[in-house]
Amino acid sequence: MQTVSSMANEFRDDFIQPLEVDEEKAFWKNGMMSYIRPAYTSNKSSWLLYIVTGICAALLLAIIIVVSVNNTNVGRKLIALEENAANLSASVFSELQESKAVDTDVQAEIKKLQASIMNAESQLSFVGKAARVMDELDSLKSTLFLLKCNLDKLMNNITASQTKACCADGWVYHSMSCYYFSTSGMEWHAARDDCNSKQAMLAVINERREWDFLISRTVPSYYWIGLTDERTGHWEWVDGTPYTVDPKEWMPGQPDDWKNHSLGGGEDCAHLHANGKYNDDHCTRLYRFICEKKLG
Repeated sequence: MQTVSSMANEFRDDFIQPLEVDEEKAFWKNGMMSYIRPAYTSNKSSWLLYIVTGICAALLLAIIIVVSVNNTNVGRKLIALEENAANLSASVFSELQESKAVDTDVQAEIKKLQASIMNAESQLSFVGKAARVMDELDSLKSTLFLLKCNLDKLMNNITASQTKACCADGWVYHSMSCYYFSTSGMEWHAARDDCNSKQAMLAVINERREWDFLISRTVPSYYWIGLTDERTGHWEWVDGTPYTVDPKEWMPGQPDDWKNHSLGGGEDCAHLHANGKYNDDHCTRLYRFICEKKLG
């Protein structure tokens, strides 16, 4: 199929490019005059001239009509192509506008997400700073508390064990509690009773920072803590606080209440393992222990 351009050129070449003017003049002058001259001499020649002239006129008219019709068809085709191009352009423009609208919506959503991420990062940063501030405040509070204890002892000439505001010698202060870390092993019940005799209890771990503090002083040894399921069959701290088992805090597969140890019964007492995680064991095992005395 020929393109519009080639078709236009083809018709332009056939229709627009005429014979040279001199050739036209020569044709009409020589040709027509050659036929006109005999007209004066013969009626037959005159009729022949008329016929030939008529045929030429008819052919010329036919050529003009054909060319005109063809040009009209081409013009129609060009108009149709122009209309199609205009419609396509309008369609593409419309699609582009819709695409831009969609892109605008997407960009708006992206901006919202970016703002949310920045806000979350800001909040995390704030929380992180707050946590660091809390740690610093706790450390400062501990320092001030120990200074106060030492000042009281100097001013009153008393020992730490004679005041409830300070940790006794051999005990370690942390976050308003005093801790005693034994150096010898006892059964869980004996360790509990020993702590009670010191006006304390087996350590009750309330938060992660306390846990971290304790394991920093116990790893890699085993230490009894105040966690048991002996009384009710459910794990609880010795102060009566319920405990929900979190597998991440325990040794793999623990607690399992293992009974194949030839000691009778299961494992009802918890201790800190060598890596600091919880583990249940038979309460008669001889482990070190941690006593905790809360201040204030």
